[in-house]
Amino acid sequence: MFTEAKKPKYQQGALSQQNTIAQGTVFEGDLKSEGDFRIEGKIHGTLITKGKVVIGNTGKIEGSLSCKNADVEGYAVIGKTGTANKPKQGAYSSDAIITSFLAGFPGHAPRYVMLVMLDEPIGIEATYGQTGAGWNAAPTSGNIIKRIAPILGVLPNRDAARQEALLQTLGQTAMADSVSGGSYAP
Repeated sequence: MFTEAKKPKYQQGALSQQNTIAQGTVFEGDLKSEGDFRIEGKIHGTLITKGKVVIGNTGKIEGSLSCKNADVEGYAVIGKTGTANKPKQGAYSSDAIITSFLAGFPGHAPRYVMLVMLDEPIGIEATYGQTGAGWNAAPTSGNIIKRIAPILGVLPNRDAARQEALLQTLGQTAMADSVSGGSYAP
């Protein structure tokens, strides 16, 4: 009874831990995990996780991403990539593809859906010659969302408190998600 080793009261599982790629860090290759990620550095390759991925202001993924949901520079985005060979004379072309990214945002309560489709994308130096959707359609979607979200009244999650205060001052209300903190004007 007195010789029994004490057991820890709390033990974190893989899903409750956050992995971090810190600013200044460059990871090259494929990375698989069960837990959440915060990306402030760069990943050149594939990131696959069952958790959430937050890509910070200094973070960049040059490759493909598969995750439960993603928060890109404060904008919660959900989506799915697709890369397919183009049909050609009753068969599929081995050298021509179509890539796509279907995005919904804000991710915690989607109000907008966007489809970006690229016909026969060409690999460039910045994508290491890669042409899959994670290298072109998904980043293009992120760039579009960063530009149109403010026009649509969707602010980054980090600006939620400021937006709530502004709307209250104006006598308006906003919808807010208590988990992610994101908000937008109705």
